[in-house]
Amino acid sequence: MMLLQLEDLTVSYKTREGRVLAVENVSLPLEEKETLGLVGESGCGKSTMGGAILGILPRETKITGKALFSGIDLISMPSKRLRQIRGKEISMIFQDPMTSLNPVMKLKDHFLETINTHTDISKEEALALSERALQEVGISSNRLNDYPFQLSGGMRQRVMIALSLVLNPKLVIADEPTTSLDVIVQAQILQLLKGLQNKFKMAMILITHDLGVVAEAADNIGVMYGGHLVEYASKRKVYKDPLHPYTKDLLASVPNTKIEDRELRFIPGYPPNLMNPPRGCRYADRCSKAMKICSEKTPPNVQTDDGRLVKCWLYGEGEVK
Repeated sequence: MMLLQLEDLTVSYKTREGRVLAVENVSLPLEEKETLGLVGESGCGKSTMGGAILGILPRETKITGKALFSGIDLISMPSKRLRQIRGKEISMIFQDPMTSLNPVMKLKDHFLETINTHTDISKEEALALSERALQEVGISSNRLNDYPFQLSGGMRQRVMIALSLVLNPKLVIADEPTTSLDVIVQAQILQLLKGLQNKFKMAMILITHDLGVVAEAADNIGVMYGGHLVEYASKRKVYKDPLHPYTKDLLASVPNTKIEDRELRFIPGYPPNLMNPPRGCRYADRCSKAMKICSEKTPPNVQTDDGRLVKCWLYGEGEVK
């Protein structure tokens, strides 16, 4: 059953230099219990999409399109109603727990604030709920009286996960949840997230630039570039047979220690300036497959016979093999 449906979501920021078009006309489905991996370079619009869904972007931000959550549009929803959903039915795990957690509040106060905002249960019941949430992520309940600085980076991230799950939401948006952690702790956090997702039957949007993370955890993958969704398909299809040139280049640039003679590749050039986006395909000036039409007209969203989505002229009008 469909839990979230983005329809032509467009987000732009107001800055001193002008308006930045961070996300443009993105449409994406997310079913119940599904994990969607959103990947792409820094600045491609991944985190902005998560913030738009939750309604936590700056006031000057302009958002159009729809984000239908259980059939109800979050974008046009009154802020008071959205606050009732945010934290309870939809929660977020931020990428830097040290700056996301209040350094002068004990852990228990973080939990009580979240629980009391959305429920009318007693303090004793709220504390019991907090203890269970911490235990679910492998932290002793006696740490509730600790401050965030008394915990390691991995433990702080576990606390963020516990906070996001304490009210058993339908959807969790995990924004770079393993970025600041070493590879051993990363693997532990991913395994923990996957186990909790299966236990609580929740859906998850996993935002990351790390293709290894989505390979481990995602069911479907959306590839972002320059504010556009350039490819969407199942994890197996994206890794086995990527369609968009950017997806191919992104996968080819991942270091592989198992292949001794393989040269380390990188994508030449730079992402586009979203304050003044180029005409046509955003990837045209970095793409080895670019045609004349690529720099003249924005490519169509092409639906393939096997249900994949790709935004590229190679698969629409002007196809060249």
